[in-house]
Amino acid sequence: MVKDGQVSNAWSGSKLLINEDIPEIQDFMSKLPTNEQKEKPTQSAKSLSNWPGGSQYSPVERFVHNAKCMSLSQFFKIKHETLCVTVATTLKFAVSKYGWYYYGCTRCSSKAPNPEKAYECSCGQKVEQPIPRYKIEIYVSNGESKYRFVFWDSECAAILGMTAEFMHNSMVENGEDDPMVYPDELEMLLNKKMTFRVKVQPTFSQASVWKLCDDEAFVKEIENDYIVEDNQSKTEYAKLVPNKENLETSAWKVCDHSKKIVFLGGTTMKAIELQNIPPKGYFFKDFGEILQGKCKTDRLEDIIGAVSEINHIQSNTPGKKVVVSVVLKDLKYCALGNCINCNLWEIYGSKFLAYYNDPKNNGAIVILLTHAMVKDGQVSNAWSGSKLLINEDIPEIQDFMSKLPTNEQKEKPTQSAKSLSNWSGGSQYSPVERFVHNAKCMSLSQFCKIKHETLCVTVATTSKFVVSKYRWYYYGCTRCSSKAPNPEKAYECSCGQKVEQPIPRYKIEIYVSNGESKYRFVFWDSECAAIFGMTAEFMHNSMVEVRCYT
Repeated sequence: MVKDGQVSNAWSGSKLLINEDIPEIQDFMSKLPTNEQKEKPTQSAKSLSNWPGGSQYSPVERFVHNAKCMSLSQFFKIKHETLCVTVATTLKFAVSKYGWYYYGCTRCSSKAPNPEKAYECSCGQKVEQPIPRYKIEIYVSNGESKYRFVFWDSECAAILGMTAEFMHNSMVENGEDDPMVYPDELEMLLNKKMTFRVKVQPTFSQASVWKLCDDEAFVKEIENDYIVEDNQSKTEYAKLVPNKENLETSAWKVCDHSKKIVFLGGTTMKAIELQNIPPKGYFFKDFGEILQGKCKTDRLEDIIGAVSEINHIQSNTPGKKVVVSVVLKDLKYCALGNCINCNLWEIYGSKFLAYYNDPKNNGAIVILLTHAMVKDGQVSNAWSGSKLLINEDIPEIQDFMSKLPTNEQKEKPTQSAKSLSNWSGGSQYSPVERFVHNAKCMSLSQFCKIKHETLCVTVATTSKFVVSKYRWYYYGCTRCSSKAPNPEKAYECSCGQKVEQPIPRYKIEIYVSNGESKYRFVFWDSECAAIFGMTAEFMHNSMVEVRCYT
């Protein structure tokens, strides 16, 4: 589907082929620049920094991903083409017979067969006049070691702030057209300490630069934390580094320990079986602390909660990833408070939707999310380090489920109408269809014929209060909605909460009518609080202040 300059799959009619062995894909792949064919795409650091949910990986960790981190002196020991990350200082130009530029395609970086003739490039571009592109060989050094690096068009243009075509045209205007004459502007490439992501080509005794960065903090972290020097033990396949708190240069932390272990290019792992391993312990973060900002924003936390509502669903479209936003609530103040927003990205969101849309799964949904990122009063899964458990048969989830009010245990969460109207991808079910899901729709007059407890949907008008000896509220637990055995005594509730002073909770009986039919409805705490915008405790305290005790 094409809309507003972007495309997306059709809801059920599209077919997605990824790197499959068909002529169209293989032909397209062959026309990509060689370095792009071998480089797996990553998410840019800039885009990650703009995402409120954060990321498990820092820009540094993404820079070194799938590359071997080593000192320049170790390059001479490489026997095959290898993707490496190193730190070095540009020293001087390696002047060759080819000079500082070549003529290439106006679309891609491939070399033109003849700089003076029009041609059709392998990328499909019809080139009327090939343009100059940077290709500069520079010696780089680190200590006593020196190696020849090849800097290509995009990297040079980024540092110099101008294209090779512009620089060449400026030289021509000044009467110079010899590629062996290096313009003064190129001196900006020298005497710069940078971190490089390169493909080492031992056959040519050179390294082709794929990425580079000259940010001082960035270079320092890679040099200190990732580069393995010659004088270190050759058997070292992992490295102990500071467990830093700087989110701009280090990953999120799973604990407050001062150190962490970083796997290097040669790290290997082997599974072994050990007896009597204790079960994993979870350390659940209190929702109240998250809402009040009383948590470290660089810590990954364990989260458990019941899904109250699905706020938002974003489909997988160009430039956007699958994300499901749900409201989680804990066991404290179930009516109103201690609710947080939880964003489930990509496979985590897809897993939740698969469970939610399965007709076999009814009732409450309790999720346990490990290594969740906490930011701005909400949580989200880490990029790949989290684990999502949904209504699984483990003690933590089953215990949480048992402490939910009975009516909430049987009620499946619904998707808000607001979120459905905001979701461009649409939905299989409308808000009305979700409201009536698994319920019998009948008129009020039919209620009198029901013989057993039945979940129903009807339409009626509230008429008048049913005044009873129990008044409009009762005293209950401060966490769940169960009734307190004695409103004046402390006790431990069946949900596990130690209640020092029971609080008032709504329980209001109201006659509703539709035509000639009338029936008595019981309105409970959460529904009343949502309509009134205040808790029963607040309303009761206001009455006490004016000495009205009814």
